[in-house]
Amino acid sequence: SDATNPHCAIPSMAQCPDLDVAFVIDGSGSMWRSFGRHAHGYTALLEMLRDWVKTIPLTGEDHTVKAASTVTGGTFRITFIQFSKANASPAEDHPTNCAVGQCTDGLLSGDLQELMGDIDWHEANYQRQWTYIHDALQDVADNTFLPANSPSHRKHVVVIIADGGLTDIDGDACSSGTSCGQCPFGCDQNWQPTYPGMLDDAQQQLRQEDVIVFGVVMRRFTQQTYQDDYAELRLKPLVTDPKDDHFLNLQLDEIPSQLLNVFCDPSSPIGRSLIPPVDSTHFPCATWGFQDECNADKYCEWKQPKLSTCDSPTGCPTLNCQAVPSQYAGMYQCENCKLQRATIICGAGVVSAIDGTCAATHCKECCEKDCCDQDPACMWSGTPAECTRKVCEYTDQTDCEGDVDSLCEWDDNTKDCSKKPCEAVFVQDACLNKTECMWDTGVDPPVCKQIPTCDGKTQADCVADPKCVYNCTSDVCRDSKCQYTTSATCSVDSSCEWANGACTEKPCHYTTQQPCDAAGCDNCRWNTNSQECEEDKCKLHDNQSDCDQDPLCVWDGMTPCVTDYCPSYGNDLVGCDHDPRCHWNTSTTPASCQP
Repeated sequence: SDATNPHCAIPSMAQCPDLDVAFVIDGSGSMWRSFGRHAHGYTALLEMLRDWVKTIPLTGEDHTVKAASTVTGGTFRITFIQFSKANASPAEDHPTNCAVGQCTDGLLSGDLQELMGDIDWHEANYQRQWTYIHDALQDVADNTFLPANSPSHRKHVVVIIADGGLTDIDGDACSSGTSCGQCPFGCDQNWQPTYPGMLDDAQQQLRQEDVIVFGVVMRRFTQQTYQDDYAELRLKPLVTDPKDDHFLNLQLDEIPSQLLNVFCDPSSPIGRSLIPPVDSTHFPCATWGFQDECNADKYCEWKQPKLSTCDSPTGCPTLNCQAVPSQYAGMYQCENCKLQRATIICGAGVVSAIDGTCAATHCKECCEKDCCDQDPACMWSGTPAECTRKVCEYTDQTDCEGDVDSLCEWDDNTKDCSKKPCEAVFVQDACLNKTECMWDTGVDPPVCKQIPTCDGKTQADCVADPKCVYNCTSDVCRDSKCQYTTSATCSVDSSCEWANGACTEKPCHYTTQQPCDAAGCDNCRWNTNSQECEEDKCKLHDNQSDCDQDPLCVWDGMTPCVTDYCPSYGNDLVGCDHDPRCHWNTSTTPASCQP
């Protein structure tokens, strides 16, 4: 139920902070035009807002609670303000003198009935005039977000939605000596709008109240027109800096998917400003382009096949439907960009190797503990409690060390499975913040791995650590050259092998005789027949009984168990006869190579 997890209706709301949001909506005459399939843009927008409000986690508090709000856990309080008329009074921009449970009075409310009452009022009191915003914006500054009405522990947000250019007069252009009539659309000589005087006062007050201002141009058509460009030109100066990060230009039908339903998604423009990463390792699912980094996040899971289309016309399937970043816009297309370690990289030679998509885990669809507990891939935990995907929650050592993404390690002392401290981190800053980790750019993509610490270890400790190699000739413990974290990358290196959940150097992997002979204390020997360095397994037998049972070995009183080279030739008569230590004995059945 929503009582146990207030974010169940829309799983993307799971990361919401406590939000106080004022929607400042264009009530101009142009909003009554048809917008795509909608007969009237104004009413279509209000109905979209009505549908959305019914799904989000609200505080349940009415508008009279004001700054005394105590409900936490990622909940919303909202109000709706209309703008259009010049010299409009608050009673023209929103309902006033509201009884509890009827409407918001321009204040913030977490009561669903009050919000429905607000939307009803706006539908019945459509101004249908120009696009003057000053009075509405000043009312929001003077009323909605005063410290007495909106507490500091809640984030303060204004979302301005308009379909055309604001008609508030540009005072700078007129005060410079140019008559207002010669100043087209209220712009200055460089066609750059500025907002001195009244609008500046409202903006300054909102900044003092820690209000984040977003702007949305609501388009009629799929393609952006000159009117949309002009609307953007006039609205953008009002939004919070950096302006490109607080601005959207959307077709009406994109508003639910690109604005409302991703309000708390850190990969969306609003989400990036409102929800910084919980820590330096947890990022939005859409930022991950590889299976291991995606599955390291309990809120995400890797799915196949890869995406082929996106809802947004600017979204790239190879970027999990994110758009090409603004710094690359106009220079590179989707096919020239790739996801790499929570970053979008674009370039002429860049090729995306993505073979799936990282999406929110299916576990988030469970809103109650009983549902979550029924899925063996999910677990119910946290405050407030929520259903997330299990990551390294194995109870068996074999399962832990055999994790398909090599994210987990087993603690023999506690008998617990946990994420590897370095190898399960996929963001450079987070990796370098760990004193035991290093960021390795020598592989593609880069990886975080543990800083080798083999120097100074005793022989016993060195041999027991798969990341270390003991050099018996120099009596030194050195770092293993095989620091790969997956069996696939390990097996590519001919000097390495994957065993017991770790990548280690192959014994006796030397390619020439001299270093092989020098490693004799490491049980290596040079096979003159195959011209290869191989492990002398006979030296591993420390008693005569085991040595005698091995057909390739012979017990020597002076040098205990040594390799009997001759039987190693098997059926190779020529090789046997060419070895001066051996002869081909035909008196045995079958014939064999013997000393």
